[in-house]
Amino acid sequence: MSKDAGRRVRALIGRLLAEGAKAGVRVVLVVQRAEAALMGAFERAQCSVKVSFRSDNPAAVELLHPGAARDVAEAHVSALPGVGLLSVPGAPLTRFRAPHVGSYADYAEKIRASSASRGPVAA
Repeated sequence: MSKDAGRRVRALIGRLLAEGAKAGVRVVLVVQRAEAALMGAFERAQCSVKVSFRSDNPAAVELLHPGAARDVAEAHVSALPGVGLLSVPGAPLTRFRAPHVGSYADYAEKIRASSASRGPVAA
């Protein structure tokens, strides 16, 4: 992707985040790394709820969860699979444990089993 295309995508995401909230549009951004080059301060500020799983360095944790204590950020670098951090306005930074399903095949099987137990979906 060219620099101009990347800049345009970031601008559109920022606008969607800022204007969408006014109209009740909720946006879920899923990124492998929430780096400053990918998401600027404005875009991160528009994301009121932030969830992160193990990160490769404490600075990345502090970037996504401003105000995170250094020891929390350092511990998050070596967190086990399924251990995450949750930032919600008005609440302290929270560490949580999510189910870890292992491989993609395990994940797909859990989805199939869950779907089968609910019966067919009406059209």
